[in-house]
Amino acid sequence: MGDPSTSEVKIPTYQDLMLPTLQALDALGGLATVESLQAKTVEIVNLTPEQLAVAFNAEQSTTGSKVIHRLGWARTYLKKVELIDNPGRGEWALLDEGRRVLGLPATEAVDLLVSLDKEIRKSSSDGHHIRRGADPAFARVYETADRWRDVSLAAGSSLFDPSQKVWTSETAAELARRFIDNADEGSGTFAQKLEGQMRGASQASVLLMGELMYIHLLPLNNVTLETKLRNINQIGSWAPRPFEVPEDLVEPLSIGIFNGGAGFNTGRFKHVAFLIRVVQRWVSLGASAQADVLGDPWAFKGFLHEVTLDGATSQRNALLLMLFRDTFEDTSAQSHKRKIAAAFPDEAGDSSDIDRQILAIRDAKTDEFGVDFSWYDDSVRAVWD
Repeated sequence: MGDPSTSEVKIPTYQDLMLPTLQALDALGGLATVESLQAKTVEIVNLTPEQLAVAFNAEQSTTGSKVIHRLGWARTYLKKVELIDNPGRGEWALLDEGRRVLGLPATEAVDLLVSLDKEIRKSSSDGHHIRRGADPAFARVYETADRWRDVSLAAGSSLFDPSQKVWTSETAAELARRFIDNADEGSGTFAQKLEGQMRGASQASVLLMGELMYIHLLPLNNVTLETKLRNINQIGSWAPRPFEVPEDLVEPLSIGIFNGGAGFNTGRFKHVAFLIRVVQRWVSLGASAQADVLGDPWAFKGFLHEVTLDGATSQRNALLLMLFRDTFEDTSAQSHKRKIAAAFPDEAGDSSDIDRQILAIRDAKTDEFGVDFSWYDDSVRAVWD
């Protein structure tokens, strides 16, 4: 789990660091080593020791300071949009186009950089050149999943209101009684049925339902932000003390990781029911067992496999890929996993676990396909699909 001493420290995104990187390179005469450029950028942004100390979690393959990592991605994207270049190993140079950006008013420069960055990310995501878990464009989604892990699974609090303990056996039982045991099989939309099921529910129960809906919708890139917010905030409006998605949780909801297809809409009842059962099973564990499960991706997978599935395989896969992005692939489709494993039988190894098979295949094919390659890169997908 994340270090509680640093998990609440706010740190800049790589986009926030793009203009300061240009300014730092300009201040250093337009040519600098990565070490001096990094130090100058830290100085310009006025980053604190506490911010620099925010590190990746122990279970992640990436190590060290998150801010330093994001400084590297800021340089990478500035190079992609041809504002800087690295003419030699460990050396960075400011290009003429970068100087022109620095000549703009700061707000215009920031807007331009964000626009250029979006264009580059869109062109990259169209071909899925690297897996989502390694792409900084999707970092906010994974960071939000990490926050959910720390606030809700580890501490038992509401993602929306950490002062409220909602991960309790009583709250989980109330939700299960209302939503699963009292399943509405009549006519009407999912939202209409849910409103009837949640009528008169406690504040904790509504907070937990809103949180689970947020986690259900968070990884989807085929549902608009407006629709996601409408679904979650509507739940919040039914609470004794109404609430909405906190402002700092809105932007991650707009990104998404994968296309859930029609199944995530038509199967929403099964997916949300699965999440409720996850809460029920989770709160039955002791604190020591919870810590062990959260610290081991395979233990967490084993835990999820103990929960009644009832057609929610995609939701189970979504939890795995959000919370353990270095272990599980950025797809919720079990059929895609089977195809990938079948396409590389010699590299899959001896394990009967399909996720271990795919991890072994990734290790074996990295030299050929590249570090952090995506199974959805056009050239890679052509091999297995």
